[in-house]
Amino acid sequence: MKKSFYSLILISFLAIIVSFGCGKKQHSPAPVTQSNKFPALYTHQGFGVNFHHNSYTIEDLDLIKAAGFKLIRTDFLWHNIEKEKGVYDFNVFDQLLPELTKRDLRAILILDYGNPLYNTTYSISTDSARQAFKNFAAAAAARYQSHRVIWEIWNEPDCVYFWNPQPSIDDYMNLVKTVIPAIKEADPKAVVIAPAVGELFAPYTFLKDCFQRGLLNLVDAVSVHPYRPFPPESVVTDYANLRNLIKKYDSQKADLPIISGEWGYSSAEEGSNESIQAKYLMRMFLINLSQGISVSIWYDWRNDGPSPSDRDHNWGLITFTESLPKKSHQAFQTMITQLAKATFVKRLSYPADPEVYLLQFNRTDSTKKLIIAWTTKPEKDLPLANGTTLALTDTPAFFEFDSVPEF
Repeated sequence: MKKSFYSLILISFLAIIVSFGCGKKQHSPAPVTQSNKFPALYTHQGFGVNFHHNSYTIEDLDLIKAAGFKLIRTDFLWHNIEKEKGVYDFNVFDQLLPELTKRDLRAILILDYGNPLYNTTYSISTDSARQAFKNFAAAAAARYQSHRVIWEIWNEPDCVYFWNPQPSIDDYMNLVKTVIPAIKEADPKAVVIAPAVGELFAPYTFLKDCFQRGLLNLVDAVSVHPYRPFPPESVVTDYANLRNLIKKYDSQKADLPIISGEWGYSSAEEGSNESIQAKYLMRMFLINLSQGISVSIWYDWRNDGPSPSDRDHNWGLITFTESLPKKSHQAFQTMITQLAKATFVKRLSYPADPEVYLLQFNRTDSTKKLIIAWTTKPEKDLPLANGTTLALTDTPAFFEFDSVPEF
């Protein structure tokens, strides 16, 4: 989940990101394939939202469903479930998962964090703790195998806040190599993703180390959290680099799905507001969709506090106490209404200005072409070959044409 230490990491990566953010833009989806373990590519079926530590209400689930989300992601906290050695209290999830099923929502459950019965930190570094965590994960996978759960191994193990006192690639991979086979034995159809890294910035050290130690042979998808202090379009280069890394370390896994398991923008960030959050939300989902990302999860559902000026209180789509929709919630519903019966085809080429984004979608209920267009500049008039002009801004706009427009 979101980190309060994000700003500390930001400074060390700033120069790298600037250079990568100016990279060549792709004009068509990456050549990826898709297994039936995940939602259909290039559609809104993979859009989801985070909520904290099972702090949901039935009203929340109804609102999440009504907004148009298809998945939820939340922690499956070990210390909350195993409070006596070998005894598991699954009551919260025995209630949650059937409620999700009723609403056609699918869960990504994060198997994470330490347990004072076995260790004193958020990390797992001993054989006894690993074996206990393995038993806990296997019991969960066996219990919920009928609910199509996507299991994730930890949250941001590359960050000291979630793997302390210090991130350790050796300890994390020892855990993964112990736990994933146990999950697959408990439920041969189980879907498992990792490593849920906290940033997707070059030089991708944690990802490289995981790949070198065999992660790609264990998981059904690579999960990343592409948080960044830059507009969403800057992620295109990072996805391309990540796919190249996957191919480099295991060419037979070149088509392994990539999941954007957590990513958002606070509406109280310096230089931000609700309107900026709303436009970045749409652009994040649309860019991910155009890049063949299997699942895109927004962080998060509800504001984490009442202060309108506190950065960490304002990542949500609804307000903290009244559950009122923010502009980002309204923007998501507008986008989903347009995407409900649409499939992404390609990014239309417009060499005259690479900062113009023109995404073509085909509708399943019409022969018309849906074009979603925006510019990363404040505004731009885009002349069409037929003599008309599209007035673009940095908020995605939705246009219908009888055929693909020419420029």
